[in-house]
Amino acid sequence: MRAFLDRDFVERKGIGPSRLGRLVTGNPGFVRECIVLGADVQIDTADAVRLLIGEDPFRRRFCRELELFMELTGTKPWVIGWRSVRNASFLQRLQRGASPHLRTVDRVRRWMYGQLRGEQRRAVFEAVTAEPSFGTPRTAGTAPAVNLRARAD
Repeated sequence: MRAFLDRDFVERKGIGPSRLGRLVTGNPGFVRECIVLGADVQIDTADAVRLLIGEDPFRRRFCRELELFMELTGTKPWVIGWRSVRNASFLQRLQRGASPHLRTVDRVRRWMYGQLRGEQRRAVFEAVTAEPSFGTPRTAGTAPAVNLRARAD
């Protein structure tokens, strides 16, 4: 969000920080809370901001990283959740539409990438970054179309 505000996009599009906050969350102080106070936001809120400013959403990329990690390592979903954030149902809840905070997503990603070695890490990173733009946002109240393959425990 900081990069968005620093790119002079605000002046060119006529969207100030308070208007951006109102558009995304209904809270004109949202941007200030995030940038100045360091508030942690949920992934769906971050995606709403990213879609508004023309960026790809985090959720789909994160879910794709999880899928590739499971394919490469054979790690079960509950193991990822338990070992990274001490929540065995984390991936199941994510698949059902839960919106974790970005700090939680970062914890999962750090753990996951710590488990991968050089070539595996490159394979996940290159596959996710090579994918085309994700396109249109999902409608409010619907679960994301993400396929985190449920594996037998």
